[in-house]
Amino acid sequence: MTLQVADALLAPVCIGEESAPIAVMIVRTGRSNFILDNKRNAVLPWRRTGYIYLQREVGTGLTWVSLGRVFTPPVATADR
Repeated sequence: MTLQVADALLAPVCIGEESAPIAVMIVRTGRSNFILDNKRNAVLPWRRTGYIYLQREVGTGLTWVSLGRVFTPPVATADR
């Protein structure tokens, strides 16, 4: 599976700890979707971040899809 850069890096709208908005990037790979953010020293699969995902961009960012307020349970990382 070969992804174009526009498909491999996505910006979601999500809510982080303490119900505050947080800016993260979704990195899509052939194995899974991972989250890069400045709150952790670990790259986690998106389902293990503890964030609430509201929507994400599709391709070039001109189109957004709803994620239906998907909640992901938090996971402890070494720096916490």
